[in-house]
Amino acid sequence: MILKRTVEVDFTNLRKEYCTMTVRKKTLVFCIILMLFMSQFSFAGNVRHDNKEIKKYARPKDSIINGCINASCLQIKDDVRICKCLKDKESYMGSFILYQRQIQKIRWWTACNFGDTSDFEVLECDMDGNGKKEIIVANFNGQSCGMGVTYWTLSIIDPQNCRRPLFFDVEDYGDGSIYWEEKEKRCNILATTWEGLSDPKLGAGLYFIGRFFRYKSGILEPLTDSKIRARRYLFSFQNERGNTFSKNEDMDTGAPLQWLTNPKTETRKLDPAFNELKGLPTDEGIIKDVIINPDVKYIKISVSLKKEGFIQYTYPEINSGEAKYVIDRFVDSKSGISYPNAYIPIDPKQWLVGKRVDIFSRYDATWKETHSLFLLKN
Repeated sequence: MILKRTVEVDFTNLRKEYCTMTVRKKTLVFCIILMLFMSQFSFAGNVRHDNKEIKKYARPKDSIINGCINASCLQIKDDVRICKCLKDKESYMGSFILYQRQIQKIRWWTACNFGDTSDFEVLECDMDGNGKKEIIVANFNGQSCGMGVTYWTLSIIDPQNCRRPLFFDVEDYGDGSIYWEEKEKRCNILATTWEGLSDPKLGAGLYFIGRFFRYKSGILEPLTDSKIRARRYLFSFQNERGNTFSKNEDMDTGAPLQWLTNPKTETRKLDPAFNELKGLPTDEGIIKDVIINPDVKYIKISVSLKKEGFIQYTYPEINSGEAKYVIDRFVDSKSGISYPNAYIPIDPKQWLVGKRVDIFSRYDATWKETHSLFLLKN
């Protein structure tokens, strides 16, 4: 994938020099300017978020399902139906259910924001380039006060295998979170978050960060040819973002790909996650086991550490103060890119068990928790 870059040309000085150039030099200058101009549109030429290859379904409808307080369902094929079910009014916990030929095939945990079961959308696209479309379910988890950051969980399901989905969280999901890559003839992923960063000239500030991934065989692979994008939250961005949400009031969706192709967007070689890696690792170890519970979002990861011995971590964090050891995020050491928040592949055991990790930890005295970043080494 080719990334958009911002190019500024001093046309005043160029015009003065142009008058004294030979015809050959003038032709060369014209070609250079043309190439620079066309490079501004190279990303848009390869990437489409409104492509016909991405099918977006209508809103789900209220339904009645045994054992559910509230439920909403969406028929996506003649034999496939996806429903969201609220089971507990107190905690707003629920589940998604995929039915195939009226038979329950997959069930997985989800949040029901204030008990709402209709606040999700479903897409279909070929995510792995094999000619068959995967199902993407985007669930709205909630919204922050203040600037109104929206929180979503995306699930990717292969209807051919009917295994548990792959999960990850994004912030300000919308058009372009799943985008069509024309060159690869497949859909890829733009995972976005809001993070505090420091700029040498502007100082500390809030940035919208985008990392690119492809889906393959039930896991996410960082796109190493796509640099990480970062756009500072200035007044111009605030206005653009606000206008986008005003147009999409029904589902509170944004336009992350459009926002991150703005000329004010920066590209970064070093993942902002490495800002947290201060000094040497606090420990190292080998992941020994992963415990999965389909009724909850988190998993338990057991690690044999060089210094601390055997420790069981919770990933991602449940609620503050409920786990002693928490993994905040995983970073791929080969690409240097951190995986999306709360990323859990289809088979987390296969992905993690046996991997060596460098661990960077900090202690939260308020909640009496140890938070760690895991750098996956193999």
